[in-house]
Amino acid sequence: MPWDDGLNDKQKDAIDSETRNVAVVAGPGTGKTKTLLRKAVQLVETEAATARQIRIANFTNAGVFDLRAKILDEDEYRDLDPKSVTTFHSLALACLLAARSSLIPQPLLVLDDWEERTFVDRFAKLRLGMRTVTDARKMREDYNSRWCIAQEDVGDWLSNRDRAAYEGVYNEARDLLGFTTRGELTFLWWRFLAGQPGASHEAMAFPWTHLLVDEYQDLNECEHEILQHLSTAGVEIFAVGDPNQAIYTGMRHAHPEFCWTFPTRVEPGVVEVLDQSYRCPKRVLEFGAALFSPPEGVPDPDFSPEDGEAHILAYPSADGEVSGSGRIVARLLQTDPEARVLIAVADKRLARGFVRELAENDLVVDDRTSKPHEGPEECRLAKALLDILREPEDSVAIATAIVLSCAPSTRDQRVVQLLEVARERSERIAALYRSEQPLPRHLETARQLVRSALGTLQTADQILRTLSELTGCEMIGDDVEEARDEISRRLTQEKQLQRGAVTIMTLHASKGMEAEYVLLPALEPGVLERDYVGAAREERRRLLYVGITRALRGLFLSYANQRAGPLRHSNPIGNSLRSGPSVFVQEVCLRTRYSAEVAGQFLERFLAE
Repeated sequence: MPWDDGLNDKQKDAIDSETRNVAVVAGPGTGKTKTLLRKAVQLVETEAATARQIRIANFTNAGVFDLRAKILDEDEYRDLDPKSVTTFHSLALACLLAARSSLIPQPLLVLDDWEERTFVDRFAKLRLGMRTVTDARKMREDYNSRWCIAQEDVGDWLSNRDRAAYEGVYNEARDLLGFTTRGELTFLWWRFLAGQPGASHEAMAFPWTHLLVDEYQDLNECEHEILQHLSTAGVEIFAVGDPNQAIYTGMRHAHPEFCWTFPTRVEPGVVEVLDQSYRCPKRVLEFGAALFSPPEGVPDPDFSPEDGEAHILAYPSADGEVSGSGRIVARLLQTDPEARVLIAVADKRLARGFVRELAENDLVVDDRTSKPHEGPEECRLAKALLDILREPEDSVAIATAIVLSCAPSTRDQRVVQLLEVARERSERIAALYRSEQPLPRHLETARQLVRSALGTLQTADQILRTLSELTGCEMIGDDVEEARDEISRRLTQEKQLQRGAVTIMTLHASKGMEAEYVLLPALEPGVLERDYVGAAREERRRLLYVGITRALRGLFLSYANQRAGPLRHSNPIGNSLRSGPSVFVQEVCLRTRYSAEVAGQFLERFLAE
């Protein structure tokens, strides 16, 4: 299939631009991923590059697995190499290794989200006397923002007493577990490139000449400077993103405005805009577009699909909103039993009422707000055992295997106990595991279970089948490395929404999802904007935009004129939250000339149809 087959004119212009570096601003449903991958196809087809000379970078493992799956499953991408898709931090590591840089941290163990939450956050909570693990997580996220800053001297940043205290405990955890972080790898790559001014990519031993960047709006300052250095070294940059979906400006210190200023940062560069949506209905896109004023010279979006509906509903109370939403969902699934319905909430504490209401209506409910996606436990144990077989000094894998071999109800306690024993004995977890010195009773039992499992695997004729029997994790294929990659995919990739069911998740978690019908409740100042100001407040605006643009067929925004209960402490007036719609919802009404509907009247009409 020719690279331009089935593309619209703007997609073709972006891919075939005469300017060496291109940033593509692409709204929801405009073919962002197709344009990215077709660019890679075009490079191979026109012999501008081989598949091995192309790298496609995403920021999450889940995003990487999604792109690899497209390359494997769709014939139009058959000339591409799925392994060319990688995370930004993995690319950083590969480049440091290729250049044999002295900056490479040792040992090379990178924690995933589960490992950070399980080991680092619980250890920090204990050592710093924090009230909750959530407090420790927030401190970790703040500390990791240090790697987003493209500068060597961060003395001012560390002058904060809490950060300095956390750094000490964090380094203790690193000594015990022997890990590095994803952000640090990227920072070290920036440091390496900054120390090689004027060097070509050949001189730095990079085996690729083209870098394609997905989710460009989520780049931080350090990553942007990396692109500048790579371009100077002769690497061609092709980036796609949607600045209106930049919802990690706080956590990752992203700069969505860089999408528009790309030509001033990566020279020579140009910005191309995709504005024709093929996914969301016209009214849904109108609601989303009303939240922003496009930059000067950028055309308004081209709304393609006409079918679909969007409503803004005003309920008298929070209880009425929960009840009314339940009736709407029941009717939607009665009319279309195969539909996917998504309820995305600005605060996960709102989920409980909806779960209860939907269950009472005998609807299938998938509540994803109760805990982060962690993947099947048996897969995590299987991966830990494979990692130990591959690298016996992998302290993180050893700690994971020991903790998962303990009784589920005691694991939080065992994590802290294991790290405290290692700290008291001044030993890394791998040394603690090898030692013959006894551990506390429950940890000793778990250590013996892990040793027994590894002994069985080391003498097994068929490792994967034996591993499946030991852990209950289903294995696919016969190759150990491929099986490990598949296990990693299951652990990191959020499952898609179930048909004929209602999925409840946070607005943040809904990014990348899509559903026939989307409900966004509690769009009130005290819940959506809360006390955010400045850049943080604008991120809440973009968060609402993300939720709106998940809808494929129908969208229901709603708010309550009075709210009490779990959120009454936010912006309290008496014992209830400030009434009325969010300022963002008011802007949607003003710019689309759409008036909020009285929920009772709407329900009477909707249920009678």
